[in-house]
Amino acid sequence: MNADGSNQTRLTNNDVTDDAPCLSRDGSKIVFCSEEKPGPEGSTNLYTMNADGTNRTRITDCDALGFQHAMEPQWSPDGKRIVFLSGYSEIYVVDADGSNLWRVVAATETAGNGEPEWNADGTQIVFQSARAGQNNIWKVNADGSQLQRLTSEAASDQQPSCSPDGQSIAFIREKSEDGGQVWIMKADGSGQKPLSRDTIKNAVHPTWSPDSRSVAFMHAQDRYWTIYRINVDSREEEKLTNSGRDNCPSWGQAFTPSGE
Repeated sequence: MNADGSNQTRLTNNDVTDDAPCLSRDGSKIVFCSEEKPGPEGSTNLYTMNADGTNRTRITDCDALGFQHAMEPQWSPDGKRIVFLSGYSEIYVVDADGSNLWRVVAATETAGNGEPEWNADGTQIVFQSARAGQNNIWKVNADGSQLQRLTSEAASDQQPSCSPDGQSIAFIREKSEDGGQVWIMKADGSGQKPLSRDTIKNAVHPTWSPDSRSVAFMHAQDRYWTIYRINVDSREEEKLTNSGRDNCPSWGQAFTPSGE
């Protein structure tokens, strides 16, 4: 759909669940998860397709790899690699054609990882982990070196999203049972502050616009999901969808102030 919520178009039409789409920075490709075998013995694999829904191609074989599920895929900024989470909460990177798979971050005995996200230049991966006792935001080099903790507040910090200009990270912070709010911080973890207003509760899945001026996110209210976007400078919020079943927003590169 367009950034103003118009021109919503269905891209897949299958008997299985397709979700967690991520649009490449150049707007030409989408990577997503497909639940090929539903149920406890089933598996979820990663697929890519053109932005118009054509050329659907599977790039993982979780049964052969031994971890059952591939989830939460994200394109590298150059569109050549994809980071994702395995069914065992370990972070992997694979080339866009499915070759050269390697593990970047392993799970610990007591906690896994989640929501991996590339930084702006593709040299680091930011993610959430409870390896220090609570959910915090961490970062690591793409080769698995120099693991660093970015947040340490008495809250659950999760779902990081790196701005395309490399300056900021948006994330969800849950301080109470009222649900999460969108926060932002600098790329080094400093300057943490709320972005969404107190009227927005149960915010999830923040994602930056290509110009780093806005953040789109999902908002849950009375069991219905809608997509909002918020201006980083003014904190002005705009509701984009109304069906109640909309989730996982992902921006395309072809964004303009007019919302196209």
